[in-house]
Amino acid sequence: RQTNLIMMPTRGHTRFRQFLMGSTTSAVLHDAKCAVWTSAHSEVLTVPAEVRSIVCAVDIHDACIPALKAAKLLAQSWNAKLSVVHEVIAVDPRYETAIADRAHAYLVNDARERYSELAAKAGITQDLEIVEEVSLGIGLAEAARRHQADLMVIG
Repeated sequence: RQTNLIMMPTRGHTRFRQFLMGSTTSAVLHDAKCAVWTSAHSEVLTVPAEVRSIVCAVDIHDACIPALKAAKLLAQSWNAKLSVVHEVIAVDPRYETAIADRAHAYLVNDARERYSELAAKAGITQDLEIVEEVSLGIGLAEAARRHQADLMVIG
């Protein structure tokens, strides 16, 4: 039988390690063919009683389709708002050039074009929100705060 969702806790012992996941979690996130749900650095995985807002953070390729489908099903089952987010590295203002600007514009436009195909395959109607930060991960965290996300699905 095919698995639709894996749930697992992550943990970190120091402030620095809290930003890193263990090797097992990283391997599962990389290799799983379905959505993976992790809790933020806890010993015990708790399922929220109520989820009002879900952010689905995706990389733009076919492997994100299971995460999109899982996020859609979770949003439907909790009657939650679903937002789909993709992070593109912003051009560092210290190194801004015409070439860097064109490359950045290409990445944004390519993500939007490819997302429409992936969304159709996953049955998703939400628009893609592009977040941009010089350091990866910061934009996704900010999107989760802005949407007041109770859950983030990453795929």
